[in-house]
Amino acid sequence: VLANLLLEPANPLSISVVLDKAVVDGDKKTIPMKIMIPVNSLKLIPDKGEYAAAFTVFITIGDAGGNGSEPSRQEQSFRWSEAAVAQVKGKTIGFAVSLEVSADRDRVSVGVLDQYSGAAGFTRTMLQ
Repeated sequence: VLANLLLEPANPLSISVVLDKAVVDGDKKTIPMKIMIPVNSLKLIPDKGEYAAAFTVFITIGDAGGNGSEPSRQEQSFRWSEAAVAQVKGKTIGFAVSLEVSADRDRVSVGVLDQYSGAAGFTRTMLQ
């Protein structure tokens, strides 16, 4: 995730980010962000009549020099019935986070690791 602050990120999972309007408080701002993960990019594992999916999200906030914050890590898992899987195929999961950003940081790098397939996708975006 840190390297993607400067390098063009590889994105086989086709993840994307959506930033909402920043809330400014002095020299810091809080930016709501959704990480969009296509369900079709995740490996679904059949398990006892249901399907399991799991991924880990990594986030770092950086500057133009490639300096980044310590990456944060959050894990998420789902269990869906067969009927629910049919409904979510072709849709996107929105994973919401709130970024706390200091004035010297201007970009965010996001990585998502599918825990079952081992595939990873990365993206980065400039902060407003």
